[in-house]
Amino acid sequence: MSSVLVVCGSAPLERLAAARLSRTGMVRAGLVLVSGAFGATAVLRELPGVAAAAVFTVLLTLGQMLVLPATRALLPNLVDERRLGLFTGALASLSGLAVLAAGAPVGALLDLGGAVPWLVLGAVPLLALGCVPRGGERGERGAGSGAAAAAGVRSAPSRTNGAERGRHGGRGQGA
Repeated sequence: MSSVLVVCGSAPLERLAAARLSRTGMVRAGLVLVSGAFGATAVLRELPGVAAAAVFTVLLTLGQMLVLPATRALLPNLVDERRLGLFTGALASLSGLAVLAAGAPVGALLDLGGAVPWLVLGAVPLLALGCVPRGGERGERGAGSGAAAAAGVRSAPSRTNGAERGRHGGRGQGA
């Protein structure tokens, strides 16, 4: 089910979200959906059949479909262009390590049974909301450095600016 959602829904969801939300807004909305997946499972887990699992899968997948591309799209605004490859690789590697390291503790937590472990897991993405840069809601809609600028993060220099610095002794054009 998750694969079908990703294959068939990624592009339409990203277009819809980009038309209505900034990239940071997409990250926030995705984190809320991921949290909602755990919260819904806490409430629906006693239902017979696969309803709880289906709701969990759909909400978790939709949340990830918003968070992951928006996070990758924000990365160039947060790091120097010359180090973009390094930070892109680090983001992917750390994401994988987090999944690997969390497996056993999450499994042990869920082994306790009941709704509380699901609610605890649902709190984690809500806590992550505090790490999402503020601002960028106006005018940034799916693009550019608005979120980084609003958050006070300096954007990486563009290729054009770097070339201009080289031609003008490091001063930039018109400096």
